[in-house]
Amino acid sequence: MIWAVGELALHVFVPLSPDEPLALQGHSHVQLGGGAGMIARAAAASGKPAGLIGVVGGDATGDLIAQLASSSAASSLVARDTENGSSVVYLHASREKLERVTFAPGGPRMALCLESLDHIKAGAPVYCPAFPGYDEVLRALAARDVQLIVDIGFAPWLGDTARLQRATEDAPDCACMMISCAGLSPEEIQALAERAARKTSRVLATAGARAALIRDREELFWRQPPPAKVVRCDVGAGDIVAHTLLQALDDGTPFVSACERALSAASAHVGRWGVEVRS
Repeated sequence: MIWAVGELALHVFVPLSPDEPLALQGHSHVQLGGGAGMIARAAAASGKPAGLIGVVGGDATGDLIAQLASSSAASSLVARDTENGSSVVYLHASREKLERVTFAPGGPRMALCLESLDHIKAGAPVYCPAFPGYDEVLRALAARDVQLIVDIGFAPWLGDTARLQRATEDAPDCACMMISCAGLSPEEIQALAERAARKTSRVLATAGARAALIRDREELFWRQPPPAKVVRCDVGAGDIVAHTLLQALDDGTPFVSACERALSAASAHVGRWGVEVRS
């Protein structure tokens, strides 16, 4: 069983498009998503159980997200009835119903999140982002007997080599580190992967869904090196990579094969949704 700790909801801007309802065009709204939310939804869609410990901010937006997550419309996206044997995605380890349990990173509800970690079984693959405010929960996870997958993919850091380097250095020791490297040259990506190897023996550094640098212990190789001058914005690719990687590791798939499977799944997703921006 996989676990995801992190963002529960995502701000989405609906573009002006004949494919979208007119009432939504040109407006932003909040939907169940974010890294952890998307991983949980993907797990539910695949028919496999997953645990979700949701995170929201401590402001009015966070309250809105919490209300959305507790509504029947939102919960139907991630919850399945346990009585008929279907898969279940739940908050705060409730095996019977979807509970609205959230915390603000660094806020007074952090203790509730840390308590929720007690439900994670030893050896389980666990996704958690290394975003601002997550230091305490990352340290708590690193101290447990779990396969911790740390995601260094905070949007404001993309293309900022120095900030990504600091994030890899600040991350705890983990089973695997995922790094979003859009906007970096192949040389910068390789240097970043080698720096991350000080904290983990397994690194997946992605430059969009199609190109990635994989490090498994001493083995280091490219899967389709990115062109030097391309900044690729693959919408949702990171969530697909994370979910597929966790599921593959949970199935006992070797790391390199798990990465290949995850990248292939993301490439199929991006085939419909990807946006490529050339500099």
